[in-house]
Parts: sequence; C-alpha cells; structure tokens
Amino acid sequence: MYLTVSYLAIQGMAGLTPHRRLANSWDYAETSEIVLQNSAEMYSAADYVEMLIIFGECGRNAREAARIFSDRFPDRPSPDHKTILRLLARAQETGKVLPNRNEIGGGARTARTLANEEAILNIVEEDGTRSIREIAQEVDVSSRSVHRILNENILHPFHYTRVQHLEPEDHPARRNVCVWLLNKAAEDENFISRI
Repeated sequence: MYLTVSYLAIQGMAGLTPHRRLANSWDYAETSEIVLQNSAEMYSAADYVEMLIIFGECGRNAREAARIFSDRFPDRPSPDHKTILRLLARAQETGKVLPNRNEIGGGARTARTLANEEAILNIVEEDGTRSIREIAQEVDVSSRSVHRILNENILHPFHYTRVQHLEPEDHPARRNVCVWLLNKAAEDENFISRI
C-alpha cells in the first residue's frame, strides 16, 4: 500500500501534524508531494529533515535526537538512533534524505527487467492469443508481472467472444436462408436430403 504524503517547504516544517485523514493520504498543507511505502519504518521527507535539524540542535547526539523527536512529535513514528545515523550517512553520501528501494527492503527488480519486458512484448506480438499464465511460465515471471508490463504498454488481455448466440442483425440473413431453402425444397424434393 502506498501513501501520498504532502509536505511543506523546509522553512515551515516544525510542528506539522496531519489535520485531515483522506482515503489513502495525509494532508500536511501541501506544497509538494512524494510517494512513500506505508510501513512502520517509513518517514516523510519532512520527518527526515526534522531529524537532521534536531540532530544538529543536540550537538550531533543521535540518541538524544531520537528522544527529542519522539517528544516533539508523539503522533509520528519514533526513530531510534540508528535511523538517524543511517539518515546522516545517506545525506552525506547521496545528498538525499529519502532512502532508496534497497534500504527500505525493496531491492533491485528481478521480474520487470528490460529483458523480461522485451521478451513478453515479443511473445504477445508473435501470438496475441497466448494467455498471461502461459507467457508468465515461458518467461519465468509471475502472472502479475506480465499483467503490469502489458498494462504499462497499453496492451490488455482479451477473451474470444463466441458468436454462437444470435444478434439482432442476424435475423434478416437467417430468414433469407430459410426462404431460399424452402424455395429449393419446393423445386426439388430431394434437395434437402443431398445437403
């Protein structure tokens, strides 16, 4: 599940509290938006910046910064000192406060790689009647990954519609065939037996 978290510019971040709960988002008097994965260890960019500010206020003491953050913001997840130290290292190494996928338990993509995407699209181009399950087995990825790749490329699975049921436009043609058959049977008594 993903949350859309809105946050204020760095100047006004102190003391933010969610003031309205929306369907799957917290509204923080938005200025910009980021998308974060919902988990107990996930913080918004505003939270991470606040941790760095408090870390500086505490004389670079991570344990004290974690305690003060928890006291100032009781409604937010409480970080431990290791979270703050990881944040500091990440900010120094990459210049970013938000963790990358590998740090939050994601990891590199293995199913939705460029090679797999090309293989799936080639299979669909060669034979558009193949099922998602068949494609997934051939490429050795999950059916969900195949479905996502197809949706991203604006390709949707389809099912054949049997035409054994009558449509309104079929009635005149069927009537014409019946009239023709009756006329032929009237001309030749053995016509129907020879069909």
